Amino acid sequence: MGKSHSITEIVREIQTGKVAPAYLLHGADSCLQDFVIQAISQQFLNQSQQKYIYSIDDDSEQSVLAELSAYSLFDDNTLIIVRQIQRLTTKGREELLSYLKQPNTQKCIILVKEEFDQRNTFIKKISAVIPEINTSPPLDYQLKEWVTTIARLRDIPIEQDALELLYELYGDSVANVINELQKVALMIPPGESVTAHKVQEVSRLRREFQPWQLQDALGEKDLNQALVVYRSLVNSGISIPQFAINLTNFFAGILWHEMGKRPLSGGFWLHGKINGKLKSYTRHYNTQELRHCLKLVRRLDLLAKSTGLSPDTLMVPLIFEICINKNG
Repeated sequence: MGKSHSITEIVREIQTGKVAPAYLLHGADSCLQDFVIQAISQQFLNQSQQKYIYSIDDDSEQSVLAELSAYSLFDDNTLIIVRQIQRLTTKGREELLSYLKQPNTQKCIILVKEEFDQRNTFIKKISAVIPEINTSPPLDYQLKEWVTTIARLRDIPIEQDALELLYELYGDSVANVINELQKVALMIPPGESVTAHKVQEVSRLRREFQPWQLQDALGEKDLNQALVVYRSLVNSGISIPQFAINLTNFFAGILWHEMGKRPLSGGFWLHGKINGKLKSYTRHYNTQELRHCLKLVRRLDLLAKSTGLSPDTLMVPLIFEICINKNG
């Protein structure tokens, strides 16, 4: 307890049957979050047992805390996922910390904080009593390792040159690469390896643009190009959570560059073509605008996870506001 754990370390422990009463997932890579949550679900729950998902932005903290303190009459295990924990009030934080010190072992609580910040006092207090797992987008050299690991666990054989090509085309995040890998795997016979040739074939059929090109259009505040690229990407199957990861990484990258600072370890990763243009993008954005863009993207992610709104309803107004609003 109280130490930061790697995902592989925690998953190995979970697979031996050692599931802790609570975990803290710290970082915004949805694929890595899902990887950990799925491992816990498979070990902790049977088919009839319940999983609950809360977001403090949309659900009252009273209902979340009441669920933590409730006891089952039938000795059933319950998995509870709580997002946006930084939105808890001071009283809510105190109650949560009190619970975590004496948790109910019939429940497994997964707390999720999307923004990675090891200096946050509340996060420090939580990680002092439960295992903390870094689920930030991995660094460049780690991304291929994660894709290989998840592909193996999902029984998708992949050749090395195919992995390199997927990384080049879709390497904004683990989620993007895995999403594309699964689409390719669906188009080949079961058990057959994914090859670079098949990746190229599927890519030509399905996509005119890559995710980094939407970042570039927004960086230049080119509204027409941003809408064209967005339409191509959403038609090819890119999901709102994937857009949210890409745009969070992008605007955070510009912000750090503008401030002349290096990001915190485990912060984010950007395509090489975008990294090379960060200075150019700072001509179009001031610090206030960048912080506003990050708030817009955070709201996009929350609405995608908590409502049934269409991608166009969520993304098109965001693109207009980013490209047209000069004041942030």
